[in-house]
Amino acid sequence: MKNNKILKILMWVFAIIPAIYTAVMYRSMPDTMPMHFGIDGTVDRWGSKSQLILLVAVFLLAATVITFNVISFEKKAEKTDDEKAKAGYLNNALVTTIIGFTVMVFTTVAYVLIIPEGIKMVSEGRDVISFDITKIVFVAMGILFIIIGNYMPKTRRNSVVGIRCKWTRYNDATWSKSNRFASYLTVAVGVIAIVLSLTISDVMMAGLITVALTAVICITSLVYAHKIYVEEVNSGKDRD
Repeated sequence: MKNNKILKILMWVFAIIPAIYTAVMYRSMPDTMPMHFGIDGTVDRWGSKSQLILLVAVFLLAATVITFNVISFEKKAEKTDDEKAKAGYLNNALVTTIIGFTVMVFTTVAYVLIIPEGIKMVSEGRDVISFDITKIVFVAMGILFIIIGNYMPKTRRNSVVGIRCKWTRYNDATWSKSNRFASYLTVAVGVIAIVLSLTISDVMMAGLITVALTAVICITSLVYAHKIYVEEVNSGKDRD
């Protein structure tokens, strides 16, 4: 619980950094800023710098939603006398916090890197970012997959994290087996995404492979979850 509290605080620190950074940099920003980049790093949408305020609000809203879900899990843990259920809810809270913290770190670092780059692009008349943003995105995605995969088996049935569908939420066995299976695939794809992004010169191809593998994870995990669900039903085990 103490570690989770520290992570929640750190998550909010990273969520607030973009707001502070934007306030400090706002006057030095040109009226028009790059708002979105294509996979090759070329700006495909420009907009008013005031739109960054909305983006900052999204950071804060995301942190709020994550915190709400974490608190919900913690309250469920407090209300139950079942030690197994309590441990499960606390694990859900921890996993949700870890994922939220990781996402906030990645997005905040990207924001702090891109804003000054955007200012330079406008002043220099460029429409292509000077560093490989795609590589950074897919390496970050790979790290996130590895983190999520490592914690998926520790979760309890819920509607926030893990492989969530009718089959996996049938009972504890379907949830545990399905998410443990999916966790191995998730970690594997995370490692592959990082290796491909760092070794293949065509980062776009590495990204497409990663996206394709992510789709394979989802489909394969659902097929396996249905298999476990059918086994549980046929064995006469009830929903719990």
